[in-house]
Amino acid sequence: MRAGWVAFCLLPICLSACASHNAAAKTAFDFSRIHRVAVLPFDGQGGDAVSNEFVRQLLAGGLQVTNRNKNVDAVLTGAVTTYKTGEKRVIFLGRVSVPAPDGQTVSVTNPVVSQMDTPMNPVGIENLPAAQIVSVNANVGVIAHLAEAATGRLIWAREYSYEGLDIQDTLQAVVATLAQSLRQAIPAMKKT
Repeated sequence: MRAGWVAFCLLPICLSACASHNAAAKTAFDFSRIHRVAVLPFDGQGGDAVSNEFVRQLLAGGLQVTNRNKNVDAVLTGAVTTYKTGEKRVIFLGRVSVPAPDGQTVSVTNPVVSQMDTPMNPVGIENLPAAQIVSVNANVGVIAHLAEAATGRLIWAREYSYEGLDIQDTLQAVVATLAQSLRQAIPAMKKT
């Protein structure tokens, strides 16, 4: 019975939630002119990590990449809309006493609780007896814009978010999806 209940509770977690929006690209723009791109820092929590991952993936895609807005064909900017490093869902096996809002203590059997980025208590849930982490997930959402350097006009935009097991893999998956969308628009990038 317990295994079936845990599997039922984990089903929504196992089905990673992702939201993808189609890229918007300026149809009259000649993307074959883009060979050198400046990747500027992305706004928001995790922005530096997203910018660095874009640099890595765009270099691997065959573009010349810089972090300076000089002598470039296009400028990539954006914002991190979601950056949750990890939420742990924990099940405590047995009876656990927890304080109620009115100050009394309530005893609960086999509770499942979430822990967002900070410990529930000074000891940390990993150190509590009979506590088992049943899932951990991270969430990253990014909006990216590519602008023509000479005019500042937007020529490509896309938003993507993804929920995965850890922050690094989730961040890489989001940037890889956005870089793949750029690959489809920019002929100078290798088709991988």
